[in-house]
Order: sequence, then C-alpha cells, then structure tokens
Amino acid sequence: MSKMCFLFSFLLSLGLARQTAAQTIQAENTSKLSGVKVQSTHANADGSYLDYGGEGTYAEWQFASSTDQTVELKIKYSTGNSSRGLKLTVNGNSFGTKSPLTNTDDWEDWEITGWTNVALQAGNNTIRLTAVGAGPNLDRLNIVPNDDSGDNGGENSGAQGSFNTLRVNANSLPSAYKVAVNGGIITDEVRIQLNEYWPDYVFTPTYSLLDLTELAQFIQQNKHLPGRKSATEVEKEGHFDLGQLNVKLLEKIEELTRYAIEQDKENTQLQKKLKAQETRLKVLEKALETSSNPKK
Repeated sequence: MSKMCFLFSFLLSLGLARQTAAQTIQAENTSKLSGVKVQSTHANADGSYLDYGGEGTYAEWQFASSTDQTVELKIKYSTGNSSRGLKLTVNGNSFGTKSPLTNTDDWEDWEITGWTNVALQAGNNTIRLTAVGAGPNLDRLNIVPNDDSGDNGGENSGAQGSFNTLRVNANSLPSAYKVAVNGGIITDEVRIQLNEYWPDYVFTPTYSLLDLTELAQFIQQNKHLPGRKSATEVEKEGHFDLGQLNVKLLEKIEELTRYAIEQDKENTQLQKKLKAQETRLKVLEKALETSSNPKK
C-alpha cells in the first residue's frame, strides 16, 4: 500500500542534543549553578537569563556531540557599564578567559563574543563559564562547528547546506527516517508529497457505502471506524503516519457528506409522502363530514 511521505519526519521523546549544525542553548537551561541566579528583569533578553555573582561563581551546561570536533562557542552577555569577565572550561580543560568583556554600557544592552577552536569530545561534554572578578548577565550560548559559516551568534542561526540526515536535540535517529526533533516545531508551511489517491473516489458511482445498520454493528464490535487502525494497534506501533491519516480523515468526511446527502433525500421524500397523506386525510375528513351531514 502506498503512503504519503512527509518532507520532514518528526520524532519526539529522543533525548539530549547531538548534531553538527549550529545550536543555541538558552543560558538558563543549565545542569548546575553556583552563585548564579536566573533572572528576567532586564529587556532585550531571550526570555530569562543568568545573573552572575562575584569571583568564582559559575554555571554549567551539558552538551552531547555526535563526534570529536572543534567549535566556536559564542555567548550573548551584558556587563551593565562595569568590568566583568568569564573563563571557559570544557570537560575540565581551559580554553581561555574573556576579561574584561567589552562594556555594554547598560544592562538592557547585549553584546556577542566567543572562544574559537573549542574541543568537544564524542558523547557528553560539560561546559562551564566561571566569573572572573564580577560576572556578567548571560543570555545564551551558541555552539558553532568550525565548518559552519552560517551563524551570527544565534539571531538567525540554523542548519545550512545539504544534509543526508538531521538530528535536533535528539540522541538517535531510527532507521528509515531522515530528521529527528526532540521538542516543538514551528513553521509557516508544511508541504506533503502525495503518493496516494486523493479520496474524491468516495463520490464516484462505484464507491459503495456501508449501510448505517452495518456501520453501527461494525463500530459496536470493533470500537473504531472501518479502514482505520484501532487504538491498540497505534499504541503498539508507537507512531502513526500523519499524511495517510489526513487522507483517511478526508475519506471519512466525504463518506459523512454522502450519508448526509442521502439522508436529506430520504427526508425530502418522507416530507413529500407526509404532505400527500395530510392532503388525502383532509379530503377524507371532508368527505366523511359531508356524508355525516347530508343536505335535507
């Protein structure tokens, strides 16, 4: 049986991030904080941000890499018109200090800076940013592989070029799938490549509808519509084909439309019969009245 193929196959509940495209990490999504608070009082941040304390306060993040690689690690920060700095370590290895960070003049102004040639190992990595002197406010981190030139600090970052497969925040990619996403997706448009007949065949003379009595018996016995999988089957498989589901839903809508049209025809015929019977009844009542009261 042919199926619809989505341009993207989205899979949920897949785990931590592993990818080679640029990835933005919101600073508040940490694995550990020491002397650092999550705040949301200053404007122009991407939601909440981290408010560092004094010397030695730090935040950590966990990042899973699919391979050994070197990346550029960028940060979006604010210093509030004071001298502040950060030291970067990954898996206990130091990659240098940014101190002082370029002054942002105001807490609602943000700048982007970063560290180049940061080594990540295949698997999980612990990223730590430690305050040097007083620490800044930190809004986000952006991890950019050295072969990805399409990033600008996270404002419009994302995967570019041609990829055989893509994983976003996903530990694994099951066979037969090209894209795995752990999390929500927002888009202006999704197009589906159609490899299955559009269900307008329901309106052809050769398409046979079940009698409503037969349909009721089927539902009573099976607890689902004919031609559709049961809840038990879907739960066992753990997923469903959204493209095929849309086709089948349209098929059922068109079947309902035919049922409604046929019911309307039957109702119209019944109304005509009822009206004819009412007319005959009036004639009979008049005739009976006349026979009961003959003229003298």
